[in-house]
Amino acid sequence: MKIKDFVISYLKACPRNAKKHDVVQVQQIARSIEIFGFNNPVLIDSDGEIIAGHGRFAAAQLLQLEKIPCIVLDHLNDQQKRAFRIADNRLSEQGGDGTKTC
Repeated sequence: MKIKDFVISYLKACPRNAKKHDVVQVQQIARSIEIFGFNNPVLIDSDGEIIAGHGRFAAAQLLQLEKIPCIVLDHLNDQQKRAFRIADNRLSEQGGDGTKTC
């Protein structure tokens, strides 16, 4: 897998994405990107539809970035993409509260 910068206008949010990001959360993600950089690529399919990273995508739009790093997952069929979206969202919900660090 390779990380490649994509023009943000090429990317499309999945209209059926279950996880919704409120304005405050998108602002927090944007602030993190400003401080630390865009260190977690957005996962997309070969048509530019986002599989994972909708919050990062929204933050990039807020920051008016022209390009963002992405990884193309072209080996997943539609059912696998849907299952991955669900798993990715559920796994992130099960994380800790972020108060402990390495």
